[in-house]
Amino acid sequence: MTQDVVAGNSGWSSLSGRIVPFRSFVGAVNEKNRVDENWITANVPAGLVSRNAAKGSNLFRGNFRRVSIPAGLC
Repeated sequence: MTQDVVAGNSGWSSLSGRIVPFRSFVGAVNEKNRVDENWITANVPAGLVSRNAAKGSNLFRGNFRRVSIPAGLC
């Protein structure tokens, strides 16, 4: 995902309103994704969320965001 705008989103689901590489519902790990140079702002509770246990399994680079979970994805 490159050079997109994701702004002003929120929702009840942990998957809604932001960029979230997430395990599939059948248990497959979501990995080897690149999230580069996106404008991610005013999303609740965070703009970028990665819940993958393996650090570095997805690449986050050059994104503008205020909050990520875990911290430091940009």
